[in-house]
Amino acid sequence: MAIIKCKMCGGDLNLVEGASTAECEYCGSVQTIPKVDDEKKLTLFARANRLRIGCEFDKAAGIYESIVADFPEEAEAYWGLVLCKYGIEYVDDPATGKKIPTCHRSSFESIMDDSDFEQAVENADGAARKVYRDEAKAIEEIRKGIIAVSANEEPYDIFICYKETAENGDRTLDSVLAQDVYDALTDKGYRVFFSRISLEDKLGVEYEPYIFAALNSAKIMLAFGTDFEYFNAVWVKNEWSRFLKLMAKDKEKHLIPCYKGIDAYDMPKEFAKLQAQDLGKVGAIQDLLRGIEKIMPHNTEPQQQVVQKSASNNNPTIESYIKRAFMFLEDGDWRSANEYCEKVLDIDPENAMAYVGKLMAELRVKKQANLKDQAKPFNGNANYQKVIRFADESLKATMEGYITHINTRNENARQEDLYTKAKNEMLKARSESAYKQAAWRFGQIKGYKDSDNLAKECYEKAEIARKDAVLSVAKSKMVGAKIFDYQEAKKSLLTISGWKNADELVSACNKKIAEIQEKEEAARQEEKRREELHRQKREKAAARNKKIAIIFAASLVAVIAIVVLLIKVVIPAVKYNNAITLMESGKYDEAYSAFEELGDYKDSAYQLGKIHLLEAKEQLKNARVGEYVTFGRYEQDSNTSNGKEDIDWLVLEIQDGKVLVISKYALDMKKYNETFAEVTWETCTLRTWLNNDFLNDAFTAAEQEVIPTVTVTPDEDAELCKNPGNATQDKVFLMGGVAECKKYFEKNKERRCEPTAYAVAKGAEISALEGYCKWWTRSFGYGFYDSNFVYHKEAAYNNARFVDAAGYIGDVGSGVSSTYAVRPMLWIDLSLLP
Repeated sequence: MAIIKCKMCGGDLNLVEGASTAECEYCGSVQTIPKVDDEKKLTLFARANRLRIGCEFDKAAGIYESIVADFPEEAEAYWGLVLCKYGIEYVDDPATGKKIPTCHRSSFESIMDDSDFEQAVENADGAARKVYRDEAKAIEEIRKGIIAVSANEEPYDIFICYKETAENGDRTLDSVLAQDVYDALTDKGYRVFFSRISLEDKLGVEYEPYIFAALNSAKIMLAFGTDFEYFNAVWVKNEWSRFLKLMAKDKEKHLIPCYKGIDAYDMPKEFAKLQAQDLGKVGAIQDLLRGIEKIMPHNTEPQQQVVQKSASNNNPTIESYIKRAFMFLEDGDWRSANEYCEKVLDIDPENAMAYVGKLMAELRVKKQANLKDQAKPFNGNANYQKVIRFADESLKATMEGYITHINTRNENARQEDLYTKAKNEMLKARSESAYKQAAWRFGQIKGYKDSDNLAKECYEKAEIARKDAVLSVAKSKMVGAKIFDYQEAKKSLLTISGWKNADELVSACNKKIAEIQEKEEAARQEEKRREELHRQKREKAAARNKKIAIIFAASLVAVIAIVVLLIKVVIPAVKYNNAITLMESGKYDEAYSAFEELGDYKDSAYQLGKIHLLEAKEQLKNARVGEYVTFGRYEQDSNTSNGKEDIDWLVLEIQDGKVLVISKYALDMKKYNETFAEVTWETCTLRTWLNNDFLNDAFTAAEQEVIPTVTVTPDEDAELCKNPGNATQDKVFLMGGVAECKKYFEKNKERRCEPTAYAVAKGAEISALEGYCKWWTRSFGYGFYDSNFVYHKEAAYNNARFVDAAGYIGDVGSGVSSTYAVRPMLWIDLSLLP
């Protein structure tokens, strides 16, 4: 059995086969373990855990990401990403001797809302899930404590990042250079975080709350290094890598690498696009200070007066009330702060700072400058609108600046999120449609980073995938001895002339077509010769038998009349009655054969469908939610010579004697609408196909009688739809949007659906994820960009939602003229069974 190391102390774990948790005999920690099913995976886990224990969280996270890519259901890999994201190190508890977590990378986001934590819990079994939740709760309490302490810290302008101590215990040159710059900056009035001085009164306490507060408030980081190893020291890299991630979300943050005595190319590759400062040059510190002054001018914008001048500003009561209100805000006493602001407004109803105080109390903000850190813009707030109405130009500009800052930050975050999703889709893409989907996503953020180049690259790869697919299909047809197959292969290959060996294959097709035509012509000539011989023999036989035929003609007519009467009337009537008797006595197999033999006599075809219902009657009446039932027939194995196959249906709901079912497999491939246009469920062509072609092909007349016509709503998310269309009367329909999908399928894995061989032959894409495919819902896509790239959170009527191969329900959906798999739904009325 493979050896797995303790992720807290590094000791070997004793494993029990099939268990998802283990106890370390060295540190006593009960912990989760990965599935012992792949040697490569365990080797990667061992390496990632070593790096994480050494606090090299970014490197460890990269390995956990590679494990997730290869093993998407490995819960322990997602948990490893959580530990790296929050910088979790396990240390000895002096009181108990056990390993407890410490947090080196705090966040404003709760660990309970983290997507990787949700994936870890979803993919874990019961025992592992409990351990994950217990550890997450402990980490969450630490995170909350860090946020609480950091909230009381004054904001910094600049953060100095450097290595303090060399291997021999002496101060580094980096530390000396950093202190010289620190002294120069503080002389100019900047508030600077320099750990040697800023943390000297914090001995004996955790540093993370103060580092976290400083990283988030500082607008500039100066990263010092006189040695490649110093730049990449664990805790130095921890600080500048965290700041780079904050820069990605806040474009007002800047990182300036400061180096001396090394080549600029020896700095971390992450600094490659940053403007660095060589401190070895004469006047370097003065140049650095001038550069900082350009980025963040100091004392050029006077701080907002606590009390705004007004018609009644000579009254000292207003000033004292305002001061008290803002002191209450600093203490987090929101009720008292609001009360004192109201006292000001009783005296001066147009005092803008009183409305600022009320706004801060409502939003739970302790300092005015922190208004810009709100998650969403608050310009719709009534108190904000009164501030703008009564403020002077300076205060008005400041407040509007907060809104601009929030909108800019959020738009950058939105674009980064779309960019990440598009890159992930591009990396996973293997088919033409997948590359085009990624290109479409890049097109939503034109001009952002390298989106335009990546979109172009996706289209180029889509064309390569298309040509490879054409080549593969053509090769598959170049077998056997049918001219039509070779002609079709040749026709396809000519569309990609010049691609790989397409032209050689065209020549091979031409040669094979000529060979087959030559053989067929020879066979035709031989057949003509044989037919001529047979004709001559027939003429002689006809002349010989003509006389005999005349003699028996009269008697033969009489005999034929009697035979016809027996065959057409008497015998079929007897067989029909016998078949009815067999059916009524429960001998369905014999009755089925009898009706099949009768062909189109009377209503034999109808009776065949009735027998199907009688055979399925007990199964349908005893069906339970979550079970499968058989009803109707449809081509599924892509072999039409053996007839259609029974359709398996999953029972979703039983109500008032009716059973709601959805097909177990995706049965066909269709466009939501044949043309790209704005449509609703009521007007789309897929609804017409389901209630006509599919209904008549899959069910007999007798079976259609037990399928009731029901009212189908166009979309359950009506608040996002300007015109969702009318409710329809349908026998067959599709699953609704998010609400209905989650009603019947609670988890993503329950929504995964395999296509039939027939659907695959029609073009259904099978993902690498265990052979699942995308399938349509009847819901609209939500959220789209207009021609000016403005985002609208409302229905896009030329987009329809689908469930992807992983079971996720996309928000935006896909163009209605796209082709995805179809899972029909319908009700079966048990009271109408024969």
